[in-house]
Amino acid sequence: RQLSNPFRPFELVSADEIEAIHGASLEILERIGIRFSLSAAREIFRKAGALVDEETMRVRIGGDIVAQALRTLPDSVTLESYNTERTVTLRREKLVFATVLGPPYCHDIERGRRQGTLADYAELIKLAHFFNIIHLIGGSPVEPGDIPVPIRHLDAVEVMLNLSDKIPYVFCQSQRRILDAFEMIAIARGISMDELANKPSTYSIINTNSPLQYDLPMTEGVIEMARFGQPTLITPFTLAGATTPITLAAAIAQQNAEILAGGLPSGRIG
Repeated sequence: RQLSNPFRPFELVSADEIEAIHGASLEILERIGIRFSLSAAREIFRKAGALVDEETMRVRIGGDIVAQALRTLPDSVTLESYNTERTVTLRREKLVFATVLGPPYCHDIERGRRQGTLADYAELIKLAHFFNIIHLIGGSPVEPGDIPVPIRHLDAVEVMLNLSDKIPYVFCQSQRRILDAFEMIAIARGISMDELANKPSTYSIINTNSPLQYDLPMTEGVIEMARFGQPTLITPFTLAGATTPITLAAAIAQQNAEILAGGLPSGRIG
C-alpha cells in the first residue's frame, strides 16, 4: 500500500521569498529564454504566443503563457497497472518509492563487480517486485550492456512487463523507442493506445541540459509523454556554481524556470 505523510512540509523560506523566486524564474523565461533543439517544440511555443528565435533556437516565454499552463495542472495523477492492486496515486501527501535508474555496473558477494547484463537486469526486477515498499520500477536497475543499443529498450521493457506488474518506466531516448514502450505497455494491459492515453500507466524522467536548454531526446520525451497523457518528472541538471549561479536562490530560480519551460510544450506543468 501507499503511505501518506500527515505532516506539513517544513517552511524553509517565507511565502514572499517563494514568490520572489518564482518572479525571478518568470523573468528568466521572458528575458533570457530557453534553448529548444527540437523544431516541433519551438513551433508549439510560437503558436502559444512565445517569441522564438530560429537562429539561436531560443524561446522567450511570457508570464501569461506560464500562468495559463499552470491552471491546467491536476491535483493528482493515478497510474494504473493490469493488476489493480498496483495502482499508484501521485499526490502531494502520498509517498511513492521507486527503484534506482541506470547504473552501468552491478555487484554481489558471489560474482563481484561486473558490467550489467539482461540476466542481471531481470534479477533486480524480481527483487523490486518482491519488496512491498517499492511501488514503481524506476527504469533499468542496471543497464543490460549485453543487448545492442538499438533494440535494448525492447528487451528491457519486455522483461520489465513479464517479471513485474508494478508501474513500469519509459526511457525518453527517441520518439520511436517511446512509442515502442507505449505499445508494449498497452498490450500488457490489454488496452488500446487510445485507452492508454486516457489511463496513465507509466512515467518517465526528463533531464534538462542546464543551463537553460533542452536537447532533442528530452524534448521529444516531454511531447510524446504528454501526447499520450503520461506524467513526467522534470529534473534540471543543477550544479550550483557550474550549471547554475552559485547562490542558492539564483540556482533555484533557474531550476524552476527550466521545469516550467519543460511543462509548457504539453500545456501541462509537472
